[in-house]
Amino acid sequence: MTGDNNWFNSDILASVLKIGIFDDEEIWINDIKEKCKKILNEKKCQYQLYEYSSSEELLNDDTELDLLFLDISLGNDELDGIELSKIIARQHRVWRLVFVTSYEDYVWKSFGPVTLGYEKKPITENAVKHYFDLAVFEKKNNIIVWFDEYDLNTYIRFNDLLYIEGEANYVLVKTREKKFMVAGNLKYWEGKLKELPLVRVHRSFIVNMVNVDSINNEVIFNESKERLSVGKAYKNKAYEKYKNYIIDQLKVDI
Repeated sequence: MTGDNNWFNSDILASVLKIGIFDDEEIWINDIKEKCKKILNEKKCQYQLYEYSSSEELLNDDTELDLLFLDISLGNDELDGIELSKIIARQHRVWRLVFVTSYEDYVWKSFGPVTLGYEKKPITENAVKHYFDLAVFEKKNNIIVWFDEYDLNTYIRFNDLLYIEGEANYVLVKTREKKFMVAGNLKYWEGKLKELPLVRVHRSFIVNMVNVDSINNEVIFNESKERLSVGKAYKNKAYEKYKNYIIDQLKVDI
């Protein structure tokens, strides 16, 4: 695995866009890499490119990728791209992926919740741009969040999320319409969802600022009668973070 960096002011993401390219043939890695560089430089993005030529390299790297171009047929590798995609999906390390393949008969069983699509080699520059735009749009708008890949009940739209409540080694996820329990303590999920507009207001609660009307001694939601207590130790930081979030939203709307 190698990293290739280029730093620009980004109009697309505030953070660095992390792109992975997986193929067992260097010619195809270089082909996609050059197309990525051209498009991302034109967009003036901050980005990092990561190259992988074996499943071992990818699985041993803990980088969280925004987009992964993944070859389905991996030559002598023990895993094929489809099996590998299932493993990395369970690790929640890849936001979206695109299969790049010469074998269309694989495609029917390739699609999963993180898969944007598939392209035959060589992938075109327009296709690369299309998948960048899709992945960035989805991440920026946080369209779908899933807490357990194998339980469709835990797939939610981020804007529907109200709060997450810690209960020992599990959390209760509360949305506008439903609630469910998933494994992992509150600290774990706070780390996993750190890129989203969430704020810790209590040792037991993380709330979605998108759905909050105000934060003071209580959290008041804009479309729910439910209220949550704000812990004394969290009050000042929570209020400050929420205030900055509102200011940022006003800047966007101007």
